[in-house]
Amino acid sequence: MFFMWFSERAYPAVLKDMGMIAGTPDNVLPKLKTLLEVLRPGIFSFWLEGPVPHKDRLRCLELIDRDIIPAMREHGKRLGLIDPFHCAPGMKPLSGSAPESVSDRAALTV
Repeated sequence: MFFMWFSERAYPAVLKDMGMIAGTPDNVLPKLKTLLEVLRPGIFSFWLEGPVPHKDRLRCLELIDRDIIPAMREHGKRLGLIDPFHCAPGMKPLSGSAPESVSDRAALTV
């Protein structure tokens, strides 16, 4: 019963709010690029979970490897993002004494 409720009501809202991003590479890449632009993470991970058959899970991994990761790496380079393995602590000086906002939540609303 819970699964039916979730799939009919909550799942669309989770997708709309980008709490989860799912779909084809053409569908998810713009959303993932927006996340990179707004949140500017040093690490980004992909999580595959749920009642998905093994064959479909392997296809998803193949698409992530072939289409998503290379595009995200390229976009991250354009944004000047540096992964934590190439960024020493204190490498970027802090400006001012007050903490700066690290994201613009409004930019994530669709």
